[in-house]
Amino acid sequence: ELGHVRLRLEPDSANPDRMLVMITVERPETLDLFRRHAGDLAEALRQAGYAGADIGFGRQGSGSGSEGRASDTAPA
Repeated sequence: ELGHVRLRLEPDSANPDRMLVMITVERPETLDLFRRHAGDLAEALRQAGYAGADIGFGRQGSGSGSEGRASDTAPA
């Protein structure tokens, strides 16, 4: 049981070759799971043709909403 998970994906307005991803979850265990596999998500986005990803994480009902970011850029 992951609980509620919300994914928001949008191209970076400053660099459309990059994807902005915000993952908001209900449960702390789910947050840990998504954080552990953020690299896999970034790799999948690169394989889909994006130069990289900026991945943010948050918990529903945690106030500010953001609990961290992972930024990934394809090697030059």
